[in-house]
Amino acid sequence: MAIATTSRHFPTHLKLLKYEIEEHARYYGLDFFDVIFEVMDYDEMNEIAAYGGFPSRYPHWRFGMEYEELSKGYSYGLQKIYEMVINNDPCYAYLLRSNNIVDQKIVMAHVYAHCDFFKNNIWFSKTNRKMVDELANHGTRVQNYIERYGEDVVEGFLDTCLSIEDLIDPHSAFIQRRRPVEQSALKGEEEAQTVQKMRSKEYMDGYINPREFIEAERKKIEEEKAKAKQFPEEPERDVMLFLIENTPLENWQRDMLSMVREEAYYFAPQGQTKVLNEGWACVTGDTLVSTDCGSVRMKHIVENQIPAMVSDGKNFRPVYDWAKFEGRETVKIRTQRDYEIEGSVTHQLMLPGGIWKRMDDLAVGDCVVTGDGAKDWSKDEVVFIERGRADVYDVSVEGTHRYAAHGFINHNSYWHSKIMTTKMLDPSEVIDYADHHSGTLGAGADKSL
Repeated sequence: MAIATTSRHFPTHLKLLKYEIEEHARYYGLDFFDVIFEVMDYDEMNEIAAYGGFPSRYPHWRFGMEYEELSKGYSYGLQKIYEMVINNDPCYAYLLRSNNIVDQKIVMAHVYAHCDFFKNNIWFSKTNRKMVDELANHGTRVQNYIERYGEDVVEGFLDTCLSIEDLIDPHSAFIQRRRPVEQSALKGEEEAQTVQKMRSKEYMDGYINPREFIEAERKKIEEEKAKAKQFPEEPERDVMLFLIENTPLENWQRDMLSMVREEAYYFAPQGQTKVLNEGWACVTGDTLVSTDCGSVRMKHIVENQIPAMVSDGKNFRPVYDWAKFEGRETVKIRTQRDYEIEGSVTHQLMLPGGIWKRMDDLAVGDCVVTGDGAKDWSKDEVVFIERGRADVYDVSVEGTHRYAAHGFINHNSYWHSKIMTTKMLDPSEVIDYADHHSGTLGAGADKSL
């Protein structure tokens, strides 16, 4: 079922902002599919959201139920969808028409971060990049089955399929769980049993081991083997696939179950990466992070997912997320006071005055803030810069989104927050946004450092 929508004209002023934000995103090293923005009224946005972000799906009552919930939440002032973006090539993103210009700038930048993640994160690497077309095809096939077998019959079976849509194996795209058929067959031949005859001379064999006895013993062995054999022979994580392959379904039922399974695998990575989707790694594993228990290596914190209390330069704040990325391009710097750190090219360090700067933008002679990891921070000059490549690590810090490590103050906030506050928004717009969205902006750099 497709959604009937109004004009899809993308306003010129938003189109100009799109080009500018896209330029900033590429400057920050993002790599994403082409992005197509569409502006929608709140009612259209709720319809799209009820369909999981897609304009066309198969007809089913649960979409109407979700639409009612979203519409009432918006009408009662309980919720509002500012934007949506879907994993596709090209990526489709939907903006709410009633957003003010500041909201539109922020959510458009937010979209590019998600698109970069969709394209480059390994969990999304096996997903169908033409899912908009695929879901439209699913809708057409289900509609054809409804016309052929009746709405009640098809809807009832679809209810059954959707009740088990979570019974899949999200890791199966990357590992082999089943033994190859050839190996299984050879193993069966090796384990084959034969009837044990009683010892006798050849001329007496027909009397001591009569044919009836041999047949009875063979039948007994087969019965015991059938009892011992499990079905399935090994545990199946992908229950939906097991049902598709082994249940006595009609062709149309098997097709519908396959469609629900395919969609379940498409949406699974979004749940697996819900937190990670908001940022990426920063510093190398040997970096010493200042915590309330002393200096701890970043690699140890990340690989053991330690909920450490880290210094943000003034206070200790909890870590709530951990990430590691392999083989990233890095920059190593050393200062006049002999502080040294290596981080990804997009990693940001604090400069005097509370300004943040990417490591690949630093030059010899620039000044950064260095100190002992507590509250004694001062200006320090960069005297050495070297490029390299290494595994990089990151932690997300509650509140200020920064942490003290290797004598530097490091930024882990989302890249689009940087773009919004320093590239796209003037001070009056930042104040206006904060007034209308109390509590949604993280604390910025402290000018007293």
